[in-house]
Amino acid sequence: MGIDLDYFEKRVRSLEQALHRLQHDLEDAHEIAGRIVEEYQQWVKSETPGRELILRRLEELIVRGSPRSVYAKTLVLEFGISRTKSYQMVKDYLVERDAANATQRAALNGDVFSASTLR
Repeated sequence: MGIDLDYFEKRVRSLEQALHRLQHDLEDAHEIAGRIVEEYQQWVKSETPGRELILRRLEELIVRGSPRSVYAKTLVLEFGISRTKSYQMVKDYLVERDAANATQRAALNGDVFSASTLR
């Protein structure tokens, strides 16, 4: 019982061709995946709200007179931010805003000392 050498060579060539086609398919799939990732990153950049937009929305809520309990909930619902992050953002924003307002009021009232008055 001998091995049919011609059949074996044809089979090896067939497998080599199949492997070559698979390598090309894999390269194509990798290229397509790369384009999908690029498109997704572009979409995220254009669709994800920036910090400025979020802070502007908080200011709108404050100016409109919305209760504080609405601030973080609005960020969660409108921007899809996690509850923890939204509460922290609101807290940071309000603390910074209050500090800026206090500094501004003190400057208007003349409570801010210049460096020359401290000597």
